[in-house]
Amino acid sequence: MLVNWARDTLRLRLEIVKRNDGVPGFMVLARRWCVERTLSWLMRTRRLVRDYEKLHAVHEQMVLWSMAMLMTRRLARP
Repeated sequence: MLVNWARDTLRLRLEIVKRNDGVPGFMVLARRWCVERTLSWLMRTRRLVRDYEKLHAVHEQMVLWSMAMLMTRRLARP
C-alpha cells in the first residue's frame, strides 16, 4: 500500500529492507544509517522528543521547522 502510494503520488521508489532473522545480534542494513542519522538530528529539537502535539499537522510542521533550522545553520557557516 505505502509502496504503491509513494510510486503513484510522489514518483518515488520505496524499498523496504527487512532484517534477516537468522543472524543473531547487530547487522548493518542497507541505507538504515541515513534514516537513523536524520532522526537523531530531529531529536535535537526538544519539542520533537515527546509527543506534545495533539494534531498530526502541527507535528509535521514542527519537523519541517526543525529541518529548516538545521539547513539554515549549515548554510550560514563560514
